[in-house]
Amino acid sequence: MADDASLMMAFSNVGLVPDAGAAWLLARLVGYGRAYELAAEGEKLTADRCLAWGLTNKLAPPGSVLDVALAWGIKLSKRPTLALGLTKDALTFAAAHNLADTIEYEARLQKQTIAGHDHMEGVTAFLERREPNYQGR
Repeated sequence: MADDASLMMAFSNVGLVPDAGAAWLLARLVGYGRAYELAAEGEKLTADRCLAWGLTNKLAPPGSVLDVALAWGIKLSKRPTLALGLTKDALTFAAAHNLADTIEYEARLQKQTIAGHDHMEGVTAFLERREPNYQGR
């Protein structure tokens, strides 16, 4: 997110309520209290506050957002992409399920990654004190 950008839930400024799932999503992302504050006040949420509230991962100078995003993408592409994809699956699952079901789901995903090439490569690279060469499998 550009460090001079902002977000706004402007619905209440024109006598409306959040729609298109905005209330559902926002409450889950920042908690009920912050979601209500943002929706009720209808004021801009600065980029710094978006970062503090977890609505963005990174801030970038204006005009550099694409460069920062591409650099992050390149960094992530060198990581164990299978594990990263399954991590996203686990987080998505956890958001809609209870703890016991989530632990069971994570165990199934962990079984996939333990059997994979990238896990062995990561362990071997650690023991050999070198950078891993992940292959996404």
